[in-house]
Amino acid sequence: MKPFRFSLTFYILSAVSLLLVLTWLLLSLISFKTAENDLLAQKGEDTRLLLGAIVSVLPRPLAPPDPGSGVGRYLEQLRQDGSFDGLLVVDETWRRLYAYPANSAVDDSLLSVLNSGRSLFQISPDHATCRLYSAILEQGKVIGAARLTLSLRPAQERLSSSRRLFIAYFALDFLLLLVLGSYLLSRTVVSPFKKLLQATRRITAGDLGVSVNVAGSAEVAELSESFNSMLVALREKRVEVEEKVAALTWANKELVEARSEAVRSEKMASVGLLAAGMAHEIGTPLAAIMGY
Repeated sequence: MKPFRFSLTFYILSAVSLLLVLTWLLLSLISFKTAENDLLAQKGEDTRLLLGAIVSVLPRPLAPPDPGSGVGRYLEQLRQDGSFDGLLVVDETWRRLYAYPANSAVDDSLLSVLNSGRSLFQISPDHATCRLYSAILEQGKVIGAARLTLSLRPAQERLSSSRRLFIAYFALDFLLLLVLGSYLLSRTVVSPFKKLLQATRRITAGDLGVSVNVAGSAEVAELSESFNSMLVALREKRVEVEEKVAALTWANKELVEARSEAVRSEKMASVGLLAAGMAHEIGTPLAAIMGY
């Protein structure tokens, strides 16, 4: 039973598909990571600008903002923003001047900013929120600190949407490449090889009058020319063999005729010997009789 084997097109397309998938995985990993880093960096810059604007409008000296004042209305508008997730403002004595949500607590990072006066930007482990800690300065002296928390869900949704769009484009390109690659392989590789295979089967059946002319790459064209050269050599050898066979047939015929002639000559010689013997056997008594 002939073993099952995949076609050449299948092997080539499988190798190309594997390379495409590996390339896509590498590019997607690099592009998505780069896009995420750029988006987080942009989000961090936006957070710094927003917190800087909030700190700049806070009353001096620091005091809880009046809900009816411009600062209070500004903070209320910020709370309506979907990405706004929390704000905590404390003075140098850790007293909370403004807290949203109301149960927001002072953490170690905020205390560190109060002590050092240096800003601090953090992203949660699940990349759901980002926090910016900033010191509030008055004539170079730290008089308080603020912590702004923004949600990264909109950014993550944009990234997810970009990933889905990228995957859809890749799937479409992948299918187009497979269809186009299958067509090109069939035209330039598979079809010439099938023609050569058919010619080989005709040669096996004894037909040496075939000729293969296939279009394709340089290697395929060279293989076709070599195949035709082999056919010419086989035809020449066939003619030479037929001539040798004809000569051997003629020599064998002459050999058979010579053998037949030798057999006849041997038979005639045997008849002559028999006749001589009979003449001697008859002649001896007759000579005795005649002498008597």
